[in-house]
Amino acid sequence: MKNINSRYKREREVAKLLGLTPVPYSGSRWQLGKEDAYSEEVICQIKSTQIDAMRVRYRDLFDLVRHGNGQQVPVLVLDFVDPKIGQKTLPDDVWVAIRLEDFLYMLDCKKKMEAFNTEGEKFFG
Repeated sequence: MKNINSRYKREREVAKLLGLTPVPYSGSRWQLGKEDAYSEEVICQIKSTQIDAMRVRYRDLFDLVRHGNGQQVPVLVLDFVDPKIGQKTLPDDVWVAIRLEDFLYMLDCKKKMEAFNTEGEKFFG
């Protein structure tokens, strides 16, 4: 079984997986940063667990938005490390939660990129 007691190490691993900069000792040294990871475009909170459930409070999501610079997309990462359902251990899994408006914006951008790529192929052959 993996040990997630080294929370900061796991947060760094997940942050790097997502291409984000981890905040050193997040949660205990707020002068360094108020969340767990960030980039110019994203502010991120990472929650890890070894069980099959996780508590998410609206207050945490509200604070995540508030701690961003207004341009960053707030992202909540749900990191399941060796989760168990009964006696069965499941594979690690990482989920990402974002606001509906950010998700719809991403879908719209994807459609525009696909349309541009299709038109570009026609134009550039």
